[in-house]
Amino acid sequence: MGARQPPPAAGAAAARAINRGGRRTGGPEPLGSAGGEERSGRLGAGWERSAPPPPRLVLVRPLAAMTLEETHGQEPVPAGSDWMQGAGKALHELLVSAQRRGCLTAGVYESAKLMNVDPDNVAFCVLAADEEDEGDIALQIHFTLIQAFCCENDIDIVRVNDVTKLAAVVGASEEDGEPRDFHCILITNPNEDGWKDPALEKLKFFCEESRNVNEWVPTITLPE
Repeated sequence: MGARQPPPAAGAAAARAINRGGRRTGGPEPLGSAGGEERSGRLGAGWERSAPPPPRLVLVRPLAAMTLEETHGQEPVPAGSDWMQGAGKALHELLVSAQRRGCLTAGVYESAKLMNVDPDNVAFCVLAADEEDEGDIALQIHFTLIQAFCCENDIDIVRVNDVTKLAAVVGASEEDGEPRDFHCILITNPNEDGWKDPALEKLKFFCEESRNVNEWVPTITLPE
């Protein structure tokens, strides 16, 4: 199977969003600006927990909105179908397994740090947002950056439209009691030779089949 190519319009829009408006303090480097032959996309080391200033949001908002529409160019597979149910069950199993093995990173900013430090170790990405999150422009910019990074670095990525259900699977709080951010979850490869997760393999196949019908970030419904 050849290297994956992101959808042209979405990739161009995401690149413009990164270079023109997706900067934090210090500004993220444009995707593909470092790293030689290996995965070279960087989200930027300067991400911090503050929203971008209003002038930047004015510039980036239409680009982010356009990109999100393009990556959801087709209707997702109906939630009641066997195909979608199988993907939802596989995602549930993968999240539980990754949590048990210590291979799960939750949080937009935590995920950005990991992608910068060790992108080759990222096996899967989950973006999650409720309906009320659609109006959060800063969050949508982060999603655009992450989607572009995953497309350029051959990381399979899906979306979940129920943050509460995702929190119920993974656990709403850290061990120290701090609430967790579930808008982005990364699954990394454990330090085990020959490790393979059947649920991860199913999800990779699901993502590949979705890309074949131009659904680059498919939406998955977790089981009840």
